[in-house]
Amino acid sequence: MDQENCVLNHNANDASPIQPCPNSNAAPEDTPVAVDTQVQNEPGNGVNNNGGGEQGTDAKGGNEGKVFSKWWAHFTKVEVNKKKKAQCKYCNRLVLGDPKQGTSHLKKHYERCPKRKVTVDIRQQLLQGNFSKEKFQLSPFNFDQQNSRNELAKAIIKHEYSLSMVDHEGFRSFVTSLNPLFKMVCRNTIRKDCINIYDLERDAAMQLVDSNEGRVAVTTDMWTSSSQKKGFMVITAHYIDNDWKLQSRVIRFIYVPAPHTSDVLCEELFNCLTEWNIDTKLSAITVDNCSTNDAMISLLSEKLPVESLLLGGMMIHVRCSAHILNLIVREGLKVIGGAIEKIRKSVHFWLGTPKRWEKFQQTANQMKMKIGKKLILDCETRWNSTYMMLDIAKKYKDVFAKLKNRDPLYKCVPSESEWNMTEVICDKLKIFYQATLVFSGTKYPTANLFFPIICEIKLALKQWADCGIDIIESMSLEMIEKYDKYWSEVHLVMGVAAILDPRYKAEVFQCYFPKIYLENSKFERDKIVGLCRQLLVEYEQKDREEEQVNNDKGNVEAAASSQTSFALTFDTYASQKKRKQPERSELDAYLDEDIVRNGADLDVLAWWKSNKGKYPILHKVARDFLCIPVSTVASESAFSTSGRVISPHRSRLSPQTIEALMCAQNWLFAKSTEVGPQSKDHSDSEEELEPGGQN
Repeated sequence: MDQENCVLNHNANDASPIQPCPNSNAAPEDTPVAVDTQVQNEPGNGVNNNGGGEQGTDAKGGNEGKVFSKWWAHFTKVEVNKKKKAQCKYCNRLVLGDPKQGTSHLKKHYERCPKRKVTVDIRQQLLQGNFSKEKFQLSPFNFDQQNSRNELAKAIIKHEYSLSMVDHEGFRSFVTSLNPLFKMVCRNTIRKDCINIYDLERDAAMQLVDSNEGRVAVTTDMWTSSSQKKGFMVITAHYIDNDWKLQSRVIRFIYVPAPHTSDVLCEELFNCLTEWNIDTKLSAITVDNCSTNDAMISLLSEKLPVESLLLGGMMIHVRCSAHILNLIVREGLKVIGGAIEKIRKSVHFWLGTPKRWEKFQQTANQMKMKIGKKLILDCETRWNSTYMMLDIAKKYKDVFAKLKNRDPLYKCVPSESEWNMTEVICDKLKIFYQATLVFSGTKYPTANLFFPIICEIKLALKQWADCGIDIIESMSLEMIEKYDKYWSEVHLVMGVAAILDPRYKAEVFQCYFPKIYLENSKFERDKIVGLCRQLLVEYEQKDREEEQVNNDKGNVEAAASSQTSFALTFDTYASQKKRKQPERSELDAYLDEDIVRNGADLDVLAWWKSNKGKYPILHKVARDFLCIPVSTVASESAFSTSGRVISPHRSRLSPQTIEALMCAQNWLFAKSTEVGPQSKDHSDSEEELEPGGQN
């Protein structure tokens, strides 16, 4: 009865919380934070079936079986439909309230009640800082279990941590040291939290894409699971939002069972476009250059409504420019493969063992070499690694020559002529390397940048064909053949985007076409400008149709008022008469104006945003074309021909979980200012050498 007296024998007028008896066996976490000073008791049978509850006597000193538990302090006894219920004081939820049914369920609800706040002594509260651009404020910190779980799930999604991390003893200890109040969850629970975040972010992403006024460009590519060898189709939507900011969202990451035929891929892509309501406002689809994708686009064009496509679907298919450059370079590297073999063997020799690499560093320090880039060995499926290997190795050519006499096993020393050839090769590959980096951008428009860069490459290849070096001429001929195969299929769409760049307009054709097409340059220029005129006419027609629909709606609303009928009729007549008068095209007015000079850092989207009032129709064409990406991959994958691979941690998960994690990662990074992992390239990082020669 000591325990009972600790609870019952308290002053009814004292507003302080009930304190447990010092010798109570209740666990600390089971102790209520605060209880009401008065507890209403009801007659009972004298038995408390709560497994460790408390039994007391009534206020009169009799033994009439009045029973209560400490958990009743957090509930109010109510009667619903003549049944006794217990209503939670925090979330107002109703649970069983008959004393005969025990109080274990009251304890369970109290522990997991989402609205319950842990009462903390204000003298021991933590303070958190709230940063803003103008001021810094301190406020009390309130621990929220659900919020902490959400942040943990977001960290796992964004940084590709393993779901089993929450089961690691070290991680659990680390979290407990940060906040003992946080109850760590298991792997299955955190997976469900990730799925919930995916569902919420998916609804938000769908609303963003659907509310966008302009058209949406789509890129699609295949990923492979590293362990299970499963194929996944990633579909990304690109658009310029209403604030004229370039946006991109991964809308699906679909598991596609083998075989990956054009019919299967077309069906998955079409379902995705329909689900996200993109099928009626699609501008273009950028895909890799393979026969399966060509057939897929042809099948998809038949399923999509023709009236919703630009020029009847004439411009829907865009080939990945980064992939085209990759094919061109690899075609040329086949010809000069023997010229770089000795350098590859030399790099492999000195990176073969730690002892050899230390000797190489010591020799470089003795020769007072100021270059601090570590040698790298190229990868067969990444042509840029060959460029970087040669670019770094040629700076150490004197070190290689000196090491010839210091190690008798080193016998593959490049000659002076081979080093000269390396200089030439690096100079030739540099333009492709820089172009691929530009085309792989995701934070700025790339369609408008394609045309002048690809023209520069064409002129460079023509110069190499007459350079007088046999091996370079052979390389350039192979590259030109591959270049010409794809040039005619991509230059129309990208030519329109170049015209819509105020720094280029049609002047870019007058600069390059006479050197590329010679006497046919005017014909090729007029072909692209004529395409722009067709687009402008199509946009004007759709704009008039929308205006007519709005006018018809206004007519119906105004028909009820006879006083406005004359004004409405006259306005309709005046607008039709005005349209019949010949007007100067917006495109002509735009092209007649001078180009923006010294505009290397010009924000093209900001320029169109400020000039959309001047070009009410043309700015819509620019909005829909400047969002078309010329590449399907980010920078770290643009040089590779081995395909994109899902990380080992995620490849063992179910396809539904993989899609949730991959899509949610993209959406979370898009909402934050942090740069996502997809825009970083760690595989080709150049390691700096410390002054002492040690890494």
